[in-house]
Amino acid sequence: MIINSIQLNKISFCANKNIKHDAEQTPKNDVEKIGLSSAVLQAQDITVQKIRTQAEVETFLNRSTRLSKEEYEDIVKNHPEILIQANLLCQKYKGQIEPVDMAKTAIEASEYLNKRFNNHRIISIGTSPAALCEQLSLLGHDVVFIPISGLSKYKPNEDNIDDLPDLKKVIEYIKSKNLKDGKINIIIDYTSTGRTLDNFCYCMEKYCEFDWGDYVSMPIHQLLNSALDKNHSHEFENIKHKFKEDMTNSSIEDVSNVAHFPVIPSMKSKYDENQYTIRPENKTQEELDFEFDNFSRPLARAYSLCTFDEIQKLK
Repeated sequence: MIINSIQLNKISFCANKNIKHDAEQTPKNDVEKIGLSSAVLQAQDITVQKIRTQAEVETFLNRSTRLSKEEYEDIVKNHPEILIQANLLCQKYKGQIEPVDMAKTAIEASEYLNKRFNNHRIISIGTSPAALCEQLSLLGHDVVFIPISGLSKYKPNEDNIDDLPDLKKVIEYIKSKNLKDGKINIIIDYTSTGRTLDNFCYCMEKYCEFDWGDYVSMPIHQLLNSALDKNHSHEFENIKHKFKEDMTNSSIEDVSNVAHFPVIPSMKSKYDENQYTIRPENKTQEELDFEFDNFSRPLARAYSLCTFDEIQKLK
C-alpha cells in the first residue's frame, strides 16, 4: 500500500511539474500565436462550411425536376440549412399566397378530391394550377403536368392540327402518358373566359380519343370553392382571394415548376423574352418530352419545399 501510494504521488508530482515547466518555458508571444492560429483555423472551418452549404443550396435550387417526397425527407434529416435558405428565398415571391396558405389549400383540396373520386388522376394545365397540383402530387395524388400556353386562341372548328406542329407535339406528349387506363381524369386549369379549358377538352376528345366517361373538367376556382367553402371561415375566403389575385396577374407562375410552351403561332411573340419558355426548334419529340417532365425554376423549387414543410407541420 505504501509503495503504491508513493508511485501515484510521484506520477502526480511529475505531471504537475511538467505542466508548470511547459507554461514557464512558453513565451507569451508564442501563446498568442497559438491562439491566433486556432482562431484562423476556426474561421477557415466556418468559411468552408458556408461554401459547402451554399453549394448544397445551389444544387437543390437548380435541380431540373420537381420536388419529391424523398428529397424533402433527406433535406429535413441531413440538410436543414437548405430549408432555412429556401424560406428566405420565398420572401422574394411577389404574389400573395404564402407557403402556409398553399399548404392549407392543398390539404383541403386533397381531402375533397379523395372523397369525391375513388380512382382519379389530375391533369394540370399550364402554369396557374401547377403549384397547388405539385403539392397534391406530394400528398399521393397521380398528377400529370401539361406545359401548354396560348391555347385560348385555338379555333376548334377551323384550325387543323397539321398546321399547328407545336400543339401536335403536346398531343403526342399527352398520348405517351397512357391516360385511358380506367381512372377518371380531372382536368384543372385557371379560367377567365374558359376557352383554354374548353379547347383542351376538345383536343383530348378529338386527338386522344377521350369521351365524357374518361374525364371531368374543373376550373381551379371550382376546386377551391368546393374544398374551402365547407369551413365558411374568413381565413379561407382570404386565401381564395389571394389565389384569384395571383392567377389573374400571373405572379403564381413564378412558383410553378411548369414551363410555358406556346402552341399557337400568333402567341409565340408573347413569350419571346420569357426565360421559362421551352423552345421546340431543332428538338426531337423525345427531347421535348424530357424537358416537359424535368422543367423547374429555383424559386418554384424553394416554394414547393417550404409549402410541403408547412403541410407536415399542419398534419
